[in-house]
Amino acid sequence: MKIGVDKNQLQKGSHEKSNRYNHSRLKGMGHELVPLPLPYGDYCLVTDQMQETIDRRGLKLKKADLVGDIKVAVDRKNSIDEICGNVCSSTASHDRFRDECILAQKCGCKFYVLVEDETVVNLDDLEHWENPRAKLYFIQKARLAKGYKPKHQLAKQPPASGKTLAKALRTMQEKYGIEVVFTKPMDAARKIIELLTQ
Repeated sequence: MKIGVDKNQLQKGSHEKSNRYNHSRLKGMGHELVPLPLPYGDYCLVTDQMQETIDRRGLKLKKADLVGDIKVAVDRKNSIDEICGNVCSSTASHDRFRDECILAQKCGCKFYVLVEDETVVNLDDLEHWENPRAKLYFIQKARLAKGYKPKHQLAKQPPASGKTLAKALRTMQEKYGIEVVFTKPMDAARKIIELLTQ
C-alpha cells in the first residue's frame, strides 16, 4: 500500500528523528512511503485519484493540488506535550493546527489526531495527566517572588493542565469533526495503518 507522508516529516531535524522508527516500521510492514506536500495531516493513503493528480502535476505538485483527493488523514503527535502546544498555546502553531482541522472538515476528510503516550488511552485519562512543565512554572514563580532574576520571562499563565487540554480537544472534536486517538509509541505505525484503512 502507498502511504503519503508529509514532506516536513522527512526533512532533517526533529521531525525526521521522531518519525524514523515509525517510518521504518511502516516500510517493514511492506508499505511504500511517498513524500508529498500534504495540506493537512502527516499521513494519508495514496488513492488512484491522488496518484493521477501526482502524475499530472509532477514536480509542480503543491498542497492545494491534493486538497480534494484526501479522504482520511492522520496527524501524528509524538507526545501529549506536542498536542498541548498545538491546542492550548496562543502561537502560530495553534493557528496552523486549527486551520488544518478546518480545511480537512471543509474538504470532507476524516481527520485523526494520533497522540503517542505510554499511559493515556482516551480523553478521560487525559484529564488526570500532569503537565511536567507546570511544576517548573511554579518553582520559577516562587523564585521570582524571592527576587530571583530568570534568564527568560515567565509566561503569564501556567502550562495547561490535562483537564484543560481534554476539554479543548473535546471542543475541537465537536466543532471541527476531528477524532483524537491515543496509542503507545511502539504501536503508532500499526495504528496509523488501522486508521487510514477504516
